[in-house]
Amino acid sequence: MLELSIYEGIPYLLAPVVHRHEQGGQCAQLVCGRWNAAKLMSLLGVRNVTSTPKITDAVKHGETIPDPTDLTTT
Repeated sequence: MLELSIYEGIPYLLAPVVHRHEQGGQCAQLVCGRWNAAKLMSLLGVRNVTSTPKITDAVKHGETIPDPTDLTTT
């Protein structure tokens, strides 16, 4: 608990510093969701979220969207 207290109050944190183990799961889900989104963008070759039409177009044309949770992809 004390190790992370030094980060308290940093303005650009995605969530407040977690002090209770009950909150740890929610924090991990948030981080994993962000990681998966970033990995999917990387796999599709897009640089930002404004490129989501590329994803939509791929779905419309029946293209396979890479699974960002697949650890075998780089």
